[in-house]
Amino acid sequence: MADEVKNSVKNDLNDLRTRAQARLARPDRVGYSPDLSPDEAHALIHELQLHQVELELQNEDLRAAQLALTEAHDRYVDLYDSAPVGYVTLDGVGGVVEANLRAAELLGLPRAELTGRAFASLVAEDDQDALFLCMRALRSAGGRHEVDLRLRQPGPIPRWARTEWLPEKGEGGRDRVRVTLNDITESKQLQTQLALADRLSSVGLLAASISHKVNNPLTYLLYNLETLAEDLPGVIRRLSDGQASGDESAAGHVDSGWLSELSIELRDIHERSTAAVDGARRIRDLIKWMRAFTRIDEEPIEPLSLNSVVEAALSMTAREVRARARLNKDLGDLPPISMNRGQMCQVFVNLLLNAAQAIEEGHPDYNEITVRTWSEDGDVMAQVSDTGCGISADNLDKVFEPFFSTRPVGSGTGLGLSIALKIVHALGGQISVESDEGSGTQFTIRLPATAARQPG
Repeated sequence: MADEVKNSVKNDLNDLRTRAQARLARPDRVGYSPDLSPDEAHALIHELQLHQVELELQNEDLRAAQLALTEAHDRYVDLYDSAPVGYVTLDGVGGVVEANLRAAELLGLPRAELTGRAFASLVAEDDQDALFLCMRALRSAGGRHEVDLRLRQPGPIPRWARTEWLPEKGEGGRDRVRVTLNDITESKQLQTQLALADRLSSVGLLAASISHKVNNPLTYLLYNLETLAEDLPGVIRRLSDGQASGDESAAGHVDSGWLSELSIELRDIHERSTAAVDGARRIRDLIKWMRAFTRIDEEPIEPLSLNSVVEAALSMTAREVRARARLNKDLGDLPPISMNRGQMCQVFVNLLLNAAQAIEEGHPDYNEITVRTWSEDGDVMAQVSDTGCGISADNLDKVFEPFFSTRPVGSGTGLGLSIALKIVHALGGQISVESDEGSGTQFTIRLPATAARQPG
């Protein structure tokens, strides 16, 4: 950059000298005379000396400007390379054009090896969907976009970066994207701990419901297994006695009453064994849902039906809901969504618990909690509404803030809705709230369907 400025200044001065010499030699130049008197020559020399001093001053100013420009360029390079934030420039197809030293450190490769590499190849596989949604939004809407991504690096702890994307026109009108990367690994670890605290808080609120839901199938499971254990030996003994007492002549003429009684007993055994299997499956499903809810980081991101997650959340919160309101459920036919089952389950558990706790216990017939899902313009929609106490206008803008809660102290962490917001936004979705104080609250979620995510 400094060399270009220096050469440009030198060329301009040479051109100026050439033009000045040509003009001075023109015969028609005003005041020109090949024969000058001593006074005219003295005046001309004085004038030339003035011009010389002016040019020297101009050269000094140009040299000072050049030096300042060089120093500014050097400072820019130092700041760019030594910045605590990673800077990456991408071309129109997502290839790395340049990167500073901090970006190379975060991405785990020497800077020379980053040039020309697809940025998507530097992002963890589980976050490719989030990256794709960000780049699609950048192309369609422009403006600044932000997305948290895990970087593809070896090691047991993933490195997280908060990336900000800004499109611009580069030299020659070529498309460029400026990306900044901030290391938020520690912040993400803290968020994980806070999310675990919120889940444990929710588990505490759900303990009674979970205990009730496990106890019911467990009771009849144990009863049926115990009675089967008591009755089966008798049935086996009677079959053995019947075979032992029969002879060849009577083998084809077994007592019909004995067969009828045995058939009734076997049908009863079959019914009890079927009920026992049903109870065991219900306990298994509840444990599976609870494992997904309390260990969400182990669940993969995969295409799933949102309705199955809603059903799991409803099952876990059934006792809380039933004690306060009638449940209205309207689940539509939905395309799949790429999501983490446990995280999305946490979203709906939080929304359902909030809806239930907005209603006082004791009058379930006078209140309603409604859960709806439907498809709209290629997106998946979900809504949880209640007829509870509602949220005041002063608090409505604060409900998604961390640690904000309208519940009494000790009734919750105040993290449920802020975590729900992060989970939904990470999937490229939106969550909104409407409420009338004294009339109820409605949360609406919009999520992009997996089928709608086509390259474009």
